[in-house]
Amino acid sequence: STGQISTDDSVLSAIDHPLAEAIIKAKAASKKRSTWFENALNNMDKEGRVHPSINSIQARSARMTITGAIAAQTLPAGTGYVRSAFLAEEGHVTATVDFSSMELMFLAADSGDKRMLQAYREGEDLHNITAAAAFGNMGWDPSDKESKHPMRKAGKGTNYTVVFGGGKKAVH
Repeated sequence: STGQISTDDSVLSAIDHPLAEAIIKAKAASKKRSTWFENALNNMDKEGRVHPSINSIQARSARMTITGAIAAQTLPAGTGYVRSAFLAEEGHVTATVDFSSMELMFLAADSGDKRMLQAYREGEDLHNITAAAAFGNMGWDPSDKESKHPMRKAGKGTNYTVVFGGGKKAVH
Protein backbone atom coordinates (compact mmCIF):
# COMPACT_ATOMS: atom_id res chain seq x y z
CA SER A 1 0.00 0.00 0.00
CA THR A 2 2.99 2.34 0.52
CA GLY A 3 4.69 1.36 -2.72
CA GLN A 4 7.76 0.19 -0.80
CA ILE A 5 9.34 -3.21 -1.36
CA SER A 6 8.43 -5.59 1.48
CA THR A 7 10.66 -8.31 2.89
CA ASP A 8 8.02 -9.41 5.38
CA ASP A 9 8.01 -13.21 5.81
CA SER A 10 4.33 -13.45 4.87
CA VAL A 11 5.03 -11.67 1.56
CA LEU A 12 8.21 -13.63 0.83
CA SER A 13 6.61 -16.99 1.70
CA ALA A 14 4.07 -16.42 -1.06
CA ILE A 15 6.84 -16.05 -3.65
CA ASP A 16 8.08 -19.30 -5.19
CA HIS A 17 11.67 -18.28 -5.85
CA PRO A 18 15.02 -19.33 -4.32
CA LEU A 19 15.90 -15.70 -3.57
CA ALA A 20 12.76 -15.25 -1.46
CA GLU A 21 13.64 -18.39 0.52
CA ALA A 22 17.23 -17.19 0.95
CA ILE A 23 16.05 -13.84 2.33
CA ILE A 24 13.78 -15.57 4.86
CA LYS A 25 16.68 -17.80 6.01
CA ALA A 26 19.09 -14.84 6.20
CA LYS A 27 16.65 -12.84 8.33
CA ALA A 28 16.20 -15.80 10.70
CA ALA A 29 19.98 -16.26 10.98
CA SER A 30 20.46 -12.54 11.67
CA LYS A 31 17.87 -12.66 14.48
CA LYS A 32 19.55 -15.71 16.05
CA ARG A 33 22.94 -14.01 15.82
CA SER A 34 21.83 -10.74 17.42
CA THR A 35 19.43 -12.22 19.98
CA TRP A 36 21.45 -15.15 21.32
CA PHE A 37 24.92 -15.72 19.89
CA GLU A 38 26.39 -12.19 20.06
CA ASN A 39 24.94 -11.59 23.50
CA ALA A 40 26.34 -14.89 24.80
CA LEU A 41 29.76 -14.27 23.24
CA ASN A 42 29.92 -10.73 24.62
CA ASN A 43 28.92 -11.78 28.13
CA MET A 44 31.01 -14.89 28.78
CA ASP A 45 32.97 -15.14 31.99
CA LYS A 46 36.75 -15.76 32.00
CA GLU A 47 36.11 -19.51 31.65
CA GLY A 48 33.96 -19.07 28.55
CA ARG A 49 30.64 -19.64 30.28
CA VAL A 50 27.39 -17.71 30.31
CA HIS A 51 25.23 -17.63 33.41
CA PRO A 52 21.53 -16.90 33.16
CA SER A 53 19.79 -16.39 36.50
CA ILE A 54 16.28 -17.63 37.22
CA ASN A 55 14.40 -15.12 39.35
CA SER A 56 11.39 -16.85 40.81
CA ILE A 57 9.79 -13.83 42.48
CA GLN A 58 11.16 -10.80 40.65
CA ALA A 59 8.27 -9.96 38.32
CA ARG A 60 5.22 -8.12 39.69
CA SER A 61 3.03 -10.66 37.91
CA ALA A 62 4.56 -13.49 39.99
CA ARG A 63 5.94 -15.11 36.85
CA MET A 64 9.59 -16.10 36.67
CA THR A 65 12.07 -13.94 34.84
CA ILE A 66 15.49 -14.86 33.54
CA THR A 67 18.33 -12.37 33.48
CA GLY A 68 21.98 -12.59 32.62
CA ALA A 69 24.01 -13.12 29.49
CA ILE A 70 21.29 -14.89 27.54
CA ALA A 71 17.52 -14.79 27.54
CA ALA A 72 17.38 -18.51 28.21
CA GLN A 73 13.59 -18.63 28.36
CA THR A 74 13.45 -17.47 24.75
CA LEU A 75 15.80 -20.06 23.27
CA PRO A 76 13.82 -21.49 20.36
CA ALA A 77 12.68 -25.08 20.44
CA GLY A 78 12.27 -27.07 17.26
CA THR A 79 15.46 -27.65 15.33
CA GLY A 80 17.72 -27.27 18.37
CA TYR A 81 20.11 -25.13 16.32
CA VAL A 82 20.46 -22.40 18.95
CA ARG A 83 20.19 -24.69 21.98
CA SER A 84 22.91 -26.98 20.66
CA ALA A 85 25.39 -24.10 20.83
CA PHE A 86 25.33 -24.28 24.63
CA LEU A 87 27.34 -27.29 25.78
CA ALA A 88 27.89 -28.82 29.18
CA GLU A 89 31.37 -29.55 30.45
CA GLU A 90 32.62 -33.10 30.22
CA GLY A 91 30.95 -35.20 32.90
CA HIS A 92 27.99 -32.80 33.15
CA VAL A 93 24.71 -32.52 31.28
CA THR A 94 22.60 -29.71 29.92
CA ALA A 95 18.96 -29.93 30.94
CA THR A 96 15.91 -28.26 29.49
CA VAL A 97 13.02 -27.63 31.83
CA ASP A 98 9.58 -26.73 30.51
CA PHE A 99 7.68 -24.63 33.01
CA SER A 100 4.59 -24.74 30.80
CA SER A 101 1.50 -23.81 32.79
CA MET A 102 3.49 -23.93 36.02
CA GLU A 103 1.26 -21.32 37.62
CA LEU A 104 -1.87 -23.29 36.75
CA MET A 105 -0.35 -26.51 38.09
CA PHE A 106 0.47 -24.74 41.34
CA LEU A 107 -3.06 -23.34 41.51
CA ALA A 108 -4.53 -26.82 40.97
CA ALA A 109 -2.35 -28.31 43.70
CA ASP A 110 -2.87 -25.45 46.15
CA SER A 111 -6.62 -25.21 45.65
CA GLY A 112 -7.24 -28.94 45.45
CA ASP A 113 -9.61 -28.34 42.52
CA LYS A 114 -10.63 -31.84 41.48
CA ARG A 115 -11.23 -31.05 37.80
CA MET A 116 -7.90 -29.27 37.38
CA LEU A 117 -6.02 -32.04 39.15
CA GLN A 118 -7.77 -34.65 36.98
CA ALA A 119 -6.81 -32.69 33.86
CA TYR A 120 -3.14 -32.73 34.81
CA ARG A 121 -3.17 -36.39 35.82
CA GLU A 122 -4.75 -37.37 32.51
CA GLY A 123 -2.65 -35.08 30.28
CA GLU A 124 -5.58 -32.90 29.30
CA ASP A 125 -5.19 -29.32 28.11
CA LEU A 126 -6.67 -27.02 30.75
CA HIS A 127 -7.12 -24.18 28.24
CA ASN A 128 -9.28 -26.45 26.06
CA ILE A 129 -11.33 -27.43 29.12
CA THR A 130 -11.91 -23.80 30.08
CA ALA A 131 -12.90 -22.92 26.51
CA ALA A 132 -15.37 -25.81 26.37
CA ALA A 133 -16.86 -24.80 29.73
CA ALA A 134 -17.39 -21.24 28.48
CA PHE A 135 -18.40 -21.82 24.86
CA GLY A 136 -19.47 -25.47 24.60
CA ASN A 137 -17.53 -27.93 22.45
CA MET A 138 -18.10 -26.07 19.14
CA GLY A 139 -17.11 -29.20 17.19
CA TRP A 140 -14.06 -29.88 19.36
CA ASP A 141 -13.59 -33.55 20.26
CA PRO A 142 -12.40 -33.78 23.90
CA SER A 143 -11.30 -37.38 23.37
CA ASP A 144 -8.74 -36.25 20.77
CA LYS A 145 -5.84 -35.08 22.99
CA GLU A 146 -4.05 -33.50 20.02
CA SER A 147 -6.96 -31.30 18.90
CA LYS A 148 -7.43 -27.71 19.99
CA HIS A 149 -10.75 -26.12 20.88
CA PRO A 150 -11.63 -23.27 18.47
CA MET A 151 -11.70 -20.88 21.45
CA ARG A 152 -8.61 -22.26 23.22
CA LYS A 153 -6.87 -18.89 23.07
CA ALA A 154 -9.79 -17.32 24.98
CA GLY A 155 -9.64 -20.20 27.48
CA LYS A 156 -5.93 -19.61 28.00
CA GLY A 157 -6.45 -15.87 28.45
CA THR A 158 -9.18 -16.53 30.98
CA ASN A 159 -7.05 -19.00 32.93
CA TYR A 160 -4.12 -16.62 33.27
CA THR A 161 -6.32 -13.60 33.95
CA VAL A 162 -7.81 -15.44 36.91
CA VAL A 163 -4.44 -16.79 38.13
CA PHE A 164 -2.88 -13.32 38.11
CA GLY A 165 -5.72 -11.67 39.99
CA GLY A 166 -8.10 -10.49 37.28
CA GLY A 167 -11.73 -10.60 38.23
CA LYS A 168 -14.96 -11.02 36.34
CA LYS A 169 -14.65 -7.62 34.64
CA ALA A 170 -11.17 -8.48 33.33
CA VAL A 171 -12.41 -11.71 31.75
CA HIS A 172 -15.32 -10.04 29.89
